Amino acid sequence: MSDRSSPFDSAVFDVDGVLWIAGALGEGTINFFDNLRKYAIPFCLLTNDCSVSKAERYEALTQAGLSLHTDQLVTVADATREWLINASAETIMYLGAPSTLLDIAQGFDIRESGPVDAVVVGDLFAHYDRRLLDMAARAVDNGAILVAMQRNARWSDGKDWYIDNGFWVAGLEYVTGKQAVVTGKPNQRAYLTAVSRLKQVVNDYSHIAFVSDDALTDLKGAKDVGLTTIYFGQERVLPTWVDYSVRDVESLTSLIIGRDHD
Repeated sequence: MSDRSSPFDSAVFDVDGVLWIAGALGEGTINFFDNLRKYAIPFCLLTNDCSVSKAERYEALTQAGLSLHTDQLVTVADATREWLINASAETIMYLGAPSTLLDIAQGFDIRESGPVDAVVVGDLFAHYDRRLLDMAARAVDNGAILVAMQRNARWSDGKDWYIDNGFWVAGLEYVTGKQAVVTGKPNQRAYLTAVSRLKQVVNDYSHIAFVSDDALTDLKGAKDVGLTTIYFGQERVLPTWVDYSVRDVESLTSLIIGRDHD
């Protein structure tokens, strides 16, 4: 095996729009991750998806053929749970997908009415409940912290875009006059949680690549942490602070592994 010609010691990847395209693994993804393992490059995945549980997402990825350990998949629920623990929250109200709540709930008192320490907003599109929204707004009015697992306006599956969780968060912010705390990307904690899963001593965060198709949220947060940012997708006008841009997995392989890869 020849030496690698790459500045990166490890990498963190967004999932939707990068590895997972319109409900399936993107072309060349399995071979790309085989090469990461071949060259002993630590990696993990970091997703803001709060519509399904970690177990459901992990199963979809592995059944599609991606070899992955469970601790290499970091979800927004992981980051949210860590934030709640560090904030010493004990009672929470949750709005979102029931399966995702399972990733957060252990050790917390889950309530459907106030008073609570925090109101956590996940994905409500398939689980809309006006009564619960009313109760959440009242709880925030009475002092609960409004916590958004993420507040993206849109998400892309690599082929099309869809309205995202920010739709619900903005509504509650408007009603209550309170700004939500965002626990997923671009919150620093989300990236640091992912970096901790790389299981390596990090002396220079710029030697860690962060790859996403979302420049203004995902890559901006990564840049603020000190990671090197790689935009993945079709050519477009990007902010000047984005470090690299690649159009496909082949280009990504050359950049992260080096041009001497097999």
